Amino acid sequence: MNWNIKPGDSFLLSQMNEEEIRKHTDREYKPGFSGWPNTFNGLVCEHIMTDLLGYTNDDRAFKDVFNPDGISVEVKSYTKSRENAEKFKQDVLHNGYMGSKGWVSPLWERKVLWKKDISNYIIFFERDDDEGVYTVDELFEWNDKENSYISVQSREAVV
Repeated sequence: MNWNIKPGDSFLLSQMNEEEIRKHTDREYKPGFSGWPNTFNGLVCEHIMTDLLGYTNDDRAFKDVFNPDGISVEVKSYTKSRENAEKFKQDVLHNGYMGSKGWVSPLWERKVLWKKDISNYIIFFERDDDEGVYTVDELFEWNDKENSYISVQSREAVV
């Protein structure tokens, strides 16, 4: 997989065209699914990928980006101040969690039980909202044998 990015890479909101990202957020925001700020923060991460790293936007519903080789990649972010980020990542991937708009089903459930076209590749960014810093935290790939997402690179260790 050509990630073209690695854990620990950091980017600043000021590197981006914030006005364009706000307009993009207005177009993509879906009330009832997520809050506008959450959509904005996700799109900042997507714009990092598309504007700086050679990825392209995936215009399909509920999709994020394609890597430089045309492979679909899901992009997620969480705040630096979040308690237990490791648990949150596993909740997003495998367990589900209570979001601001209600229960959020995990990517695993959508992929395996609902048979949805969910990406095999996930990038998590940690963001510092006060400083406008977005740091690549961890990369996950789908593992057919284990029927789950596994970490392949993280800031803690390259797996």
